[in-house]
Amino acid sequence: MISIITVVYNNKSGMKKTLKSVLSQTYADYELIIVDGCSTDGTVDFCKREMSKFSHIKLLSEKDEGIYDAMNKGIKASSRRWLIFMNSGDEFYDANTLESFSKKECFYDNSVILAYGDKVDIDGCLIPAERNLNVIESGELFACHQSIFFRPDIYYNKSYKIFGDYDLLARIYKNDSHEKMVYLGIPISIFEGGGISSLVSTLKRKEKFISIFNNFGLIGIFKNYIFNVVVWKKIINVVFRSIKGNKT
Repeated sequence: MISIITVVYNNKSGMKKTLKSVLSQTYADYELIIVDGCSTDGTVDFCKREMSKFSHIKLLSEKDEGIYDAMNKGIKASSRRWLIFMNSGDEFYDANTLESFSKKECFYDNSVILAYGDKVDIDGCLIPAERNLNVIESGELFACHQSIFFRPDIYYNKSYKIFGDYDLLARIYKNDSHEKMVYLGIPISIFEGGGISSLVSTLKRKEKFISIFNNFGLIGIFKNYIFNVVVWKKIINVVFRSIKGNKT
């Protein structure tokens, strides 16, 4: 019922961590699709050894045009009702994560196109997903991709190098009824950070601007500007109060 897609390139240690998390799941009706970009650090050999032990693991090892091209290859190879991306280094919240999802009403509801939950940081602190889906119009994600279950008819725009996660969610949000996008109310993943989409760079700012404009036009750009002004105002106020408190 669930396809787990893991994209990896020269990250054997991260692959081991993700595989351990996947294999610990109490829910058994899943397949693991590993998409490797021709790693040279022993990742491929490690995955092949694991494949010989478990029949529900598939391995694709070939050159790709970037992470979103690799993720699309995983989607094409999937054969289940739902799919989720757990790339190398990512982990499920606990051994019962998939089992908990399978017990939700939306799991068997064919009208639901997306189901998302919360994430937990490496210190064990819960980071709730955004219940207000409208934040996507301001250029912000309502959940990280490690905490989202998709239907297998999606695709990433591989022209993006960093901001493809946002672009995908923006297209789904724009084209489908929001009632079809369900908040699960449970933690799904442990978020370590440091992924490519977390990078702050000129390219990320450029891709963010392009994706917001392509999906929501100038209104989206304006909303993103207002959102950033409000966020920075809150940050400055917190810092100011902290400094003022230390002086007293």
